[in-house]
Amino acid sequence: MDDRITIAGAGSVLRQLRTKAGLSLDDLAGRLDWDKGRLSKYENDQLGLSLDVIEQIAVALDQRAEPVILRLLQHRYPSLASPRSKVGRLLREAVDEMTR
Repeated sequence: MDDRITIAGAGSVLRQLRTKAGLSLDDLAGRLDWDKGRLSKYENDQLGLSLDVIEQIAVALDQRAEPVILRLLQHRYPSLASPRSKVGRLLREAVDEMTR
């Protein structure tokens, strides 16, 4: 089974998470034991993300995979991030709770 997922703009979310953590591309690539080019390809949406890759990146960012995945989905489906929708509010609360 192919567990790669494609979420439009996922790379920009990964980049935001990395910069929010105060890490350079080199820093995060080093934590992952990857070359910088591979990480850059994920951040530029040139490589599809697998659940395993998302989990590796989350761990390297000292985060749980679940809120990272939810952030990726919220970016792809803005209604999931809208504070005007009940689902959006619930997901925001879930992400906030998981990242405490």
